[in-house]
Amino acid sequence: MFKNYLKIALRNLRKHKLYTAINVTGLAVGLACCLLILLFVRDELSYDRFHANADRIYRVEMDVQGSEGEERWDVTLFSVATNLPEAVPGVEEIVRVQPETRPLMARTGTETRFYEDHVISTEPAFFNIFDFELIQGTAASLAQPNTVILSESAATRYFPGEDPVGQSITEYEQWSSDAQEYEVVGVMADMPHNVHFRADFLLSMATKLPAFQDRLDHVIANTYVLLKADQSPAAFEARLPAFVQNTFPDRYQTREVGLALMPLTRIHLHSVVEDDIEPQGDIRYVYLFSAIALLVLLIACINYMNLATARATRRAKEVGVRKVVGAQRRQLIYQFLGESVLLTGLALIASLALVQLALPAFNGLMEREMSLRLASGQVMAGLALAALFVGVVAGSYPALLLSGFRPAMVLKGAVRVRSLSALRKGLVVFQFAVSVGLIVSTIIIQQQLHFVQHTRLGFEKDQTLIVHARTSLTDQADVFRQALLQQAGIEAVGRGSAIPGERTGITFFSEDQIEHYEGDMFVFDNYDVDAHFTSTLNIKLAQGRGFSDRFPGDPEGAILINETAARELGWEDPLGKTIQFNAGPRQVVGVLQDFHLEDMHTEIAPVMLQLSPNASRYYVVKFNTDNLPVLLASLEQTWARFVPDQPFDYSFLDDDFAAMYRNEQRLGQLFSVFAGLAILIACMGLFGLAAFTTEQRTKEIGIRKVLGATVPNLVGLLSRDFLLLIGLACCIAIPAAYFVMRTWLDDFAYRTEIGAGTFLMAGGLALLITLATISYQAIKAALANPVKSLRYE
Repeated sequence: MFKNYLKIALRNLRKHKLYTAINVTGLAVGLACCLLILLFVRDELSYDRFHANADRIYRVEMDVQGSEGEERWDVTLFSVATNLPEAVPGVEEIVRVQPETRPLMARTGTETRFYEDHVISTEPAFFNIFDFELIQGTAASLAQPNTVILSESAATRYFPGEDPVGQSITEYEQWSSDAQEYEVVGVMADMPHNVHFRADFLLSMATKLPAFQDRLDHVIANTYVLLKADQSPAAFEARLPAFVQNTFPDRYQTREVGLALMPLTRIHLHSVVEDDIEPQGDIRYVYLFSAIALLVLLIACINYMNLATARATRRAKEVGVRKVVGAQRRQLIYQFLGESVLLTGLALIASLALVQLALPAFNGLMEREMSLRLASGQVMAGLALAALFVGVVAGSYPALLLSGFRPAMVLKGAVRVRSLSALRKGLVVFQFAVSVGLIVSTIIIQQQLHFVQHTRLGFEKDQTLIVHARTSLTDQADVFRQALLQQAGIEAVGRGSAIPGERTGITFFSEDQIEHYEGDMFVFDNYDVDAHFTSTLNIKLAQGRGFSDRFPGDPEGAILINETAARELGWEDPLGKTIQFNAGPRQVVGVLQDFHLEDMHTEIAPVMLQLSPNASRYYVVKFNTDNLPVLLASLEQTWARFVPDQPFDYSFLDDDFAAMYRNEQRLGQLFSVFAGLAILIACMGLFGLAAFTTEQRTKEIGIRKVLGATVPNLVGLLSRDFLLLIGLACCIAIPAAYFVMRTWLDDFAYRTEIGAGTFLMAGGLALLITLATISYQAIKAALANPVKSLRYE
């Protein structure tokens, strides 16, 4: 029986090559999209789950009530890890992790040195909580000051072909000119990619503890806790408010500070921290891409259902004859489902080839290293079940419909399937509603990306180079600046402790420290700059003056603030107002027009600029040249004269800001790809339906031509119904896409407006694509010889 079903199925697939090609291609593309997205979803959901005790590991986070409302921090006071185990029962292990800000690491006594992005200070309990493999050494070694454990890749980079244990690494910190030597006491395996933070260097926290002892309530770190197996997280968290009240300093009590537990396995996708230890994912994108995968696959399944039901009358006689000779309905259902599953099996094989071809580009776009492990029995079983499921879903309705025909009516030619026309129309509307929705979403995402990348930021980011000097040039800051200004093509140079786009230091002031201010503690984003910083970036003044070397009292007695700070402080006339610092009062001499420190997701915060001779972490270089490689080479030579023992490190400010929107750019590209594929699959189905419709109306077309119908008349006749369906799909898709995209745009503090032109563009594009798809069949039928049409059987 099975052999007979297979033979009939293959015969039908060969006989109707066009429909077979359309169905196999549509299902293959749909399955390939689904597989790629499932690889991404599986990877996102796997973060931090490989730890044996992952379900008992939590990050202790801090809720802080600030001037702009409650904020969630991924850090706590340094003293929390010291006091929490004794004050609150239920802690099995606790560890502090303190990231370093891109220090220069060097093999001691050599020229082998690199700026490193993944350096942390931590404690021996790190390996008791997290399951990272130690290849050499022991975790206990980190209890000693001036020790470090390297990752395998770091060990290879600094000690190629050698045993690193017992050798030395020197750290040159970004925040100071200090150098600290560490003995290598171990090597760990490289961390997998699916962790919410990475580390190539584990520096001993004991090295810094002596300097922290007198200010444990001023230093912050990421704190991770492993709860005991019998400890309820909810009960443990309920005891944290009392711990805060009993142990936190008074200045935190007035700010309504609280502690909370964040499960380790939720950090990557559910973190609400504004500036996490590393950039994290977003569970909403997992839901969104999962929905897109299902919708694209559903569109492909609908193609099969549409074409199968459209051809129902062609197979009605086959069903009638089979029933007359004794075939039962159950057997016919098996036959038609078998055809569908066979078709899906062929599509699955084709989709696997498509996935392997697309995976390198997909990995590049998603910045991952995902793979489809076909050798795995679980993977193969899953794929087989997926093909079976899709085959049954796609073929169930046609199978039930065809097997239900009554043989007497079929053989008399009295079968009527007009109700199927309404079903097909509904399915076409659904397909194109999804496709149009994706087109609208793509257009809006691209408009928002254009908006955030081209909106005036309050400073000039183009043709601006940032030299990452750290504190290497503190004593020669002005001399180095003058040396840069002598380079051809350089127009201006300024210095600062931070640059737009980077997280700055923050400064707290109480009510009694700020003149004419009534409110809670006020927080400024704080910049130390030189007198040329604002003019180099072309940050405009709204009131007053900027810093100037002509005013010798500016370094000790003057500050600049932005318009947001003046507004939130309630100062209608901010010039001359004073703020009390530890060293004495400082006076507001100028108000800067608001400029964006961060991306467009975040509202502009209050900013304070202070004039400081030690502001030399960054040099902002405004250039104007057509020969950038020559300029960079010249700058590197100048750097080497001043700092011969450190690499020349630079970036372009426009690239730094563009990197802030990498997730949005990735989203826009993926929407473009999936919208295009959804349209492609839907159009393939539409092409098949158009071919079938014109075939069904061959005699009608011949008669109309004989009676004088022109080619445009016939093309319009054959196209009209399809265009009406696409118009209806647009009417359904546009409101739904508007609601979804409006919700997405709410994540941006500054966003583009969604205009009617967006929807007109999407609708017009959908109609144009539809017309192009069906016009070939319509024109072909309209140009056919009417004599042949009238002789058509």
